[in-house]
Amino acid sequence: MDKLTLDESRYKNQLEYDKEGIKLNPIQLDNFNSSDAEAIGIYLIKQSFNWKPNIGEDGTMKIGDLYGFDLFIRRQKETYEDKGLFEYRFQNIFFAEGERIWHKIFMEPGPYQH
Repeated sequence: MDKLTLDESRYKNQLEYDKEGIKLNPIQLDNFNSSDAEAIGIYLIKQSFNWKPNIGEDGTMKIGDLYGFDLFIRRQKETYEDKGLFEYRFQNIFFAEGERIWHKIFMEPGPYQH
């Protein structure tokens, strides 16, 4: 719990606001150069559906940073039963890492088969 408190304090100390007091979103994504919120959202949605690690690579990749936290995408394999048969599906999740603690920040809205 102490590490969560430390991460929260780190986050709050790095928050930035515009002149109207609105929280800024200084997200920095690797391999993507835009500060447009809609473009960033579209890029992340595409990553959630399409990203796959290359053969032999780890199922996790750093994709950027925000407020001093590294941002990652991870591919997860799930087993489920369909009509008495066990099937597999993959989904990608995004998470932030700070001080060696992983915080799931949002998930792709629905698992998809691959």
